[in-house]
Amino acid sequence: MQFPNPKRVPIYVPRFLTFGIGLGLSLLYDGRVYDDFPGVCERCGSRRCIKHGFEEGHFAKLILCDGGSSGGSGRGDSFVDIDVLRQTYLCKDCGATYTSNGPFYDGAMYGAPIVDLTLMLSMENSSYAVERVMMNLGIQLSEDAVLDYVRLFADRCRDYAPLAKKEKGSLYGINLLKILFGVDNVKELAEKFPKLDVQSLADEAYLRKKGALKKFVEELMEAQQRRIVHRGLNSKDIVIKDGKPSFPDSFTLALSYLPGAEAYASLINTPQPFNQLLAELLFKALEGSPLKITDGSKNYEGLRDLECTVHKARNELKKDPRFRKLRKEAREVQRKVQEAKSEEEKRRAMEERARKRKEVRDYAKARYMEALKSALEKLRKERPELFDGKGRPVFKHTSTNGMEGGNWRLKYLIRQAHKRNDSSAGKSLLAAIKDSVFTIRRGKVKESLANKLGFFSFGKIMTVMMTTGAK
Repeated sequence: MQFPNPKRVPIYVPRFLTFGIGLGLSLLYDGRVYDDFPGVCERCGSRRCIKHGFEEGHFAKLILCDGGSSGGSGRGDSFVDIDVLRQTYLCKDCGATYTSNGPFYDGAMYGAPIVDLTLMLSMENSSYAVERVMMNLGIQLSEDAVLDYVRLFADRCRDYAPLAKKEKGSLYGINLLKILFGVDNVKELAEKFPKLDVQSLADEAYLRKKGALKKFVEELMEAQQRRIVHRGLNSKDIVIKDGKPSFPDSFTLALSYLPGAEAYASLINTPQPFNQLLAELLFKALEGSPLKITDGSKNYEGLRDLECTVHKARNELKKDPRFRKLRKEAREVQRKVQEAKSEEEKRRAMEERARKRKEVRDYAKARYMEALKSALEKLRKERPELFDGKGRPVFKHTSTNGMEGGNWRLKYLIRQAHKRNDSSAGKSLLAAIKDSVFTIRRGKVKESLANKLGFFSFGKIMTVMMTTGAK
């Protein structure tokens, strides 16, 4: 193992913090003996097993502040190891040895509490930021180790709650209902919580690969293709290449969401483009949902119950000649405002702009109401059980807007671009779990159903290799 580079805890960090954490870890773990021998040899089943010494394990590495003063001496800080002892047994019949697991996850070098803290911090911080936070706490942990634990978490989630059996390679299909609530699908969740609204939404997002945008723009600059197609706040993400919009390399992040539970139900992360097979995989956890809503993608054909009315209206408006004419007129009025040479001329132009914008909004709203009415009439014929005796819908959502905000929160939490799909999958999973398990939302105290239930823990996921007996 490579020894870490020398580190100093910044002088602005109160020394009681690093001292208290270091003292607590030392008292709780340093030199502690762990003995979890099951009583019989795992190879032959014999009970003739004897203690056979100890194996030392590094629980944590602390940054020991030199100098003794509250501000530090500035000479640099040194490391001190917190070590535990794991009891080893020897079978007298077959000669097999058994070493106690102790406070460690299989595949992780440091103790489970340190890994849990790392994963918690990784929910909303980059790997480098987690390294800095741990340093401020007086705990040595490298950026590479943080990424290793995030990737390990993604793999263990796939082992614990896969959407398809024997998933391997770059595909991460995770059943978040099992991770958050301990159920396999929406039907089981509804049985557990009969009053819960289990209507479901599904949508996709795309996470840019690290370095992909820079490489893509360089290629376009060389080909002298410089036109940018604006798309909300992501104007740099789309460019014109060979006359068509094109995108940098990215990971596909497909999600399903239960707005009634304010929790994500399933997640897919893969470098492959979204397709029909991935859509079917994403919907495995949604069995039992009375109404599934998605955008107009053909990949959801035969799976969704209702096409998002907002997406449908927007797509129709793009082709609507009247709406396109109104938008053109609005741009011309905006140009008049910018080119006005006097205050009076600018005032008249601004009044005209306000009228034109209202006309655009009213027309768009009218077309949306038409799309909504058409969608409800079609659904009323196909799914009459979703309407009461007076023909009113018994569901709340007719669009995927209920998860759009959540997807933006996930993108904000993930932020950092990644080269590897397992890193992207790990960060996406941590972000989805954080967004589903909360006690404050929109600045107010509000506890999510997943937090009230209290089923989720990092330990459940990270010990899956031990509980399944996998090697």
